[in-house]
Amino acid sequence: MKLCSVLAVLLPLAFGLVKAAPSPQGTSSGTTTCLTDSDASDIIARFSSLLTDFNETVADNLLVDDGFTDTSDSVNFLAGQPLGSVTFPSKQAFIQGAGSQANLPSVDTLNSWHTCDIIVWRFRANLTPNPSVGIDVWEVDVDKKQIKTIYAEFNSATWAQDIGVAC
Repeated sequence: MKLCSVLAVLLPLAFGLVKAAPSPQGTSSGTTTCLTDSDASDIIARFSSLLTDFNETVADNLLVDDGFTDTSDSVNFLAGQPLGSVTFPSKQAFIQGAGSQANLPSVDTLNSWHTCDIIVWRFRANLTPNPSVGIDVWEVDVDKKQIKTIYAEFNSATWAQDIGVAC
C-alpha cells in the first residue's frame, strides 16, 4: 500500500519533468533557437530512412562531424559488445556499422516529442515475424539540425529472433 501511495505522488512529478522543456539555448550568433515541429519531423524522417534504405550521404549530413556518439545496450547485446559502453564512438563508426546492416522492411513512428534541443522518437521496426518497438533520445545541434548524441533502446529479444540469433 505504501508503494502505491509513493507512486501516486512520484509518477505525476516524473511525467511533469518529461514534458518540461529546458530553457532555449543560445547559438553562436547570439540568438535563441529551438527546434521547430518541422525540424524535428525532418530529422526523424532522415534518421528513419537510414534504417530502411541506408545512404551514407544522408548519414553524413544528419550526424555532427565532431563528438558524435551512439549508445545502445540493445545493439551492444546483439553485437556481443560490453553492456553500458558506447556503441558507436564517432560518425564514421556509425556509418560503417549501420551501413553494413540489412535494411529494415519498414519503420513506423509511433510517437515523437521534442524540446529545444532534444528529440524523443518512439518507433516500431517492422521485422518478420515479430516487430520490435524501441525508443531513441537524440541530442541535437539546433543550428546545424544534426544529431550529436543518440541513446537508443529497443526489444532486442524479438530483433534477435527475427534475424535468427539464438539467445
